[in-house]
Parts: sequence; C-alpha cells; structure tokens
Amino acid sequence: MLEKIMVLHEMKLMGIDISASLEKMYEKYGKEEFQHSAMVSGYGFILQ
Repeated sequence: MLEKIMVLHEMKLMGIDISASLEKMYEKYGKEEFQHSAMVSGYGFILQ
C-alpha cells in the first residue's frame, strides 16, 4: 500500500494529479467495483 501512495505522490510532483479522477471513480463505482474500474481505465499500473 505504501508503494501505491508513493507512486501517486511522485506523479503529483511531476504535475500529474489523478487523485480527483480516482476519487470520482470511487464515488461512482463504490468500494467493490473501484479496483476493477481503475484497472480498466488505465490506472491499473498503480494498483498492481
């Protein structure tokens, strides 16, 4: 889990902030479907 947070932090430092997109995805799909929808959307490299 720490590695995932570090990846998000490093992306934010590079000017790529996807936290808003991930938050919207979580709200839309809920906890159960969030991981699957993130994998399909292209953010899967973070969740692996």
